Amino acid sequence: LAGSRLELLDVTSGVVVAKLDSPAGMLAAVAFVGDDAVASGGADGTIRFWQRPDFAKTLRRDVDGEVLALTASADGTLLAVASRGKPVRLWSAGADEPRFLPPASRGVVGLAASGDGSSLATGARDGEVTIWGSDDLLAHQHFRAAPGLRSVAYAADGSRLAAAGDTELRVWTTRAGATSERRGHSGAVLDVAV
Repeated sequence: LAGSRLELLDVTSGVVVAKLDSPAGMLAAVAFVGDDAVASGGADGTIRFWQRPDFAKTLRRDVDGEVLALTASADGTLLAVASRGKPVRLWSAGADEPRFLPPASRGVVGLAASGDGSSLATGARDGEVTIWGSDDLLAHQHFRAAPGLRSVAYAADGSRLAAAGDTELRVWTTRAGATSERRGHSGAVLDVAV
């Protein structure tokens, strides 16, 4: 992800398999949607979907405001988008219209969907991390990370959640009796993956 270009690499060989150019300028977020598509979003407030095998652009969704983060469940049944100053939007597979998280989700800069799409983690710059049910849209768990949060990520099995920010990486267990582990950094942690 560099400017308006998205490059997809074969993880085994490191060879670039596709170069996708966004006509809208700066890209800020990218996510795999199931096994067959990639979604990208950026400054123009548009989500673009690129379909395999040739990654032709097949669908476009306009959202109100600059896209800050997006995520999809591993099975492709859930897509969530955070845009500047707006509540987080969620699309379920086959739905034309989004559902919205409560207004408290404004200010989200990081998103992560659980592998099965049953929950969504949001992270805000102030360090507030929330796990929402994707069916009921209710907040189920709250965690606190250091201010300056930039990214959140779920473990594939949903058992752990990580948050990265200005000088800290924090990992929680998501089961009852959640525990956390904290790692300090001398500089900003820009992104996290579990």
